[in-house]
Amino acid sequence: MSEAMRRGTLLRWTGWFALANSFVFGLVSLRYFGGSAPVDSALAWVYLVAVYIGHHVLLTTVPLFLLATPLILVWPRRRAVTVLAVVLFAAMIALMMLDSLLWAQSRFHINALTMKILGWQSWVFAGFIFALGLFFESMLARAVWNWVQKPKCRRGPLVGAFCGLMVLLSQGIHAWADAAYYVPVTGLGQMLPVYKGVTAKSFMTKTGLVDIKASREREMARRMSSGLASASGRLLKYPQNPLQCDGGEGLN
Repeated sequence: MSEAMRRGTLLRWTGWFALANSFVFGLVSLRYFGGSAPVDSALAWVYLVAVYIGHHVLLTTVPLFLLATPLILVWPRRRAVTVLAVVLFAAMIALMMLDSLLWAQSRFHINALTMKILGWQSWVFAGFIFALGLFFESMLARAVWNWVQKPKCRRGPLVGAFCGLMVLLSQGIHAWADAAYYVPVTGLGQMLPVYKGVTAKSFMTKTGLVDIKASREREMARRMSSGLASASGRLLKYPQNPLQCDGGEGLN
């Protein structure tokens, strides 16, 4: 096998291994929704499907290619690339499991502040998941290698185009929803770890796709109405009749 072909095979395996892990990460991310997704419109459903696919594909492909591509170019060895990918994804799975537990308890993702308040039990749990992840990722890496080396019809470009379409669709919907203050969409992305949706208020306004002032007023009205509905049993009940006070006897 020539050096150029070896690099091509390594890059192809890297892509398929990242894609396989995007499916694994998608299963883990179901924990963020607690068994149900807060979706109340057709557009939000379309966005949820697109962002779920696109985000997890980016979450796995971007870090792996950033680390593996220089290694493949400088030292194209199967074992080195495989070990790098296995360790990377095992660590990411451990962090995602820890992050999902933190989200379920506090609705916060892991950041510089939350890392300081995590107890040692949390890090022991993450270490245990990391060890399991090494075993699982090693088996998955071997399976992907066997699949890549078999002669078959290559559907990589088609799969890549579909994943790219999901990324563009989800980001486009988020950009519009952010400009239109459409919380049923923008609120979904906040539940996913390491997610950042694009914003384009100026572009949406210049092209006439969004009336920001009207959208802001509509969202404020929606929040007020929903807040009143949810707090109907907790509102202050003012006196229905004028207050009457009896002076009574003087104190002196």
